Amino acid sequence: MREDEMDPSSPQQMGYRPLDLEALARASDMMELTPDKLSVRIIGLNGTYPIDDLIPGTIGLEQSLGENGVFICVLGYIFVAVIGALGNGLVLFTVLTRPKMRIMRHVFICNLAASDFVLCAITTPLTLLEVLGNPIGTVGLMCKIVPALQATSVYVSTLNITAIALERYKVIVYSIASTPSRKIIIALLVGGIWLLAVALSMPFIIFRTRVAFGIPKIRVMYKCTEVWPMPFGRALYSIFCMVFQYCMPSFIIGAAHARIVLKLRRRFVNRFEGSQSLGNGNGHTSSSHAGAPSGGPHHHHPEDSEAMEILRGRRKKQQRRQTKTNLLLCMIALIFALCWLPLNVVNIIADFSTDSYAEYRTFFDIVFVGAHLFAMSSAVANPILYGFLNENFRHEFREVFLFWMRCLFCGRTFGLEQQRPGSVVVVHSKVPPAGTAVSAAGVAAAPSEVVLTSTRYHKTLESELTAAL
Repeated sequence: MREDEMDPSSPQQMGYRPLDLEALARASDMMELTPDKLSVRIIGLNGTYPIDDLIPGTIGLEQSLGENGVFICVLGYIFVAVIGALGNGLVLFTVLTRPKMRIMRHVFICNLAASDFVLCAITTPLTLLEVLGNPIGTVGLMCKIVPALQATSVYVSTLNITAIALERYKVIVYSIASTPSRKIIIALLVGGIWLLAVALSMPFIIFRTRVAFGIPKIRVMYKCTEVWPMPFGRALYSIFCMVFQYCMPSFIIGAAHARIVLKLRRRFVNRFEGSQSLGNGNGHTSSSHAGAPSGGPHHHHPEDSEAMEILRGRRKKQQRRQTKTNLLLCMIALIFALCWLPLNVVNIIADFSTDSYAEYRTFFDIVFVGAHLFAMSSAVANPILYGFLNENFRHEFREVFLFWMRCLFCGRTFGLEQQRPGSVVVVHSKVPPAGTAVSAAGVAAAPSEVVLTSTRYHKTLESELTAAL
């Protein structure tokens, strides 16, 4: 058996319990610093002991991760902070400066970008300093403000993602149009999201405090921690956070997107089958020759094959776009669930297994850093999912980029182009030949009518797919 295991009052043993302030205060009466202030002489024991053997020189993750681990950790946090701030800042700038982007459908996306920008640009760097043991996080009210601001940003981000899913669900499934009263409701919802997020973050303001630990007169350090008035208070709050911030939003987002996908698929099939049936003249046309008996064989014109070819091309185009929309909706739900699951699980395990956490602290520290970085990466993914993969946003991003390039290289500013180049619409207006059959409802079975009918379906489905993005 080692000597430090035989003597529970040995400095090594005391060094493993830096939070036992009473024992360390009694022990400090028998300690004195050496002239170099790097080691301690303990009265009654032979020899001197380095201070770092009594209490770590830092209270961050350097001991758990090592130099290489800290380097990787810092790179990860810098990547999330820089890329996330740039991406969300670009979304905010585009929506605020481009008039055509200031529509009701983008209010929640803009609010999401604002919360993620705060998360990446402000709270993520401060969180990195805290986990590395930098004392800036324990100065004054920083101990309370930093975690509360981070929690508020996370709740705002989560609630906005949920609101976006529900908004798309109502627009696609129930075809709810934008009205003045609906604009007021959305504005109230945005304000309510921030108020609710602040209320849910209040436990960090109330129970988060600065605690001193170390060896009095030798080395005293400070750490921010939560002091709850009840046993398992922190664990119960973690369960509440997992249910409200993860489980409920994941279910709502998944269910809403599933209904949207099914609704779009059903409309796609019905509309294109209807237009194809009209083009084939099933049961709606009479003979194109005078004197031919009703219900006789239908003689196809050369233009028929051209019209059906146009219809098939549009069907393939819409099918590709719908597949892309379905994939994007699935990615949004899946990425949200995957990003936030590890951190919620780690928090609950750590809160309910305090003894195991103390015993395997190094392991928990490493897992926490990975889970926290993974959760923060959702703020990097959101501007990609809601911005760069959206055709309208992508076009506006390109315009903004070209604008800044002109400003940078030409040395003068140009006004942002307010008008997007319109798409060229080609309308086939071939006049049906004499004797072209007309249905009882007055619908000509000419190729031009088939094309125009398909165009109406095409535009309607285009608007629905755009609303789903």
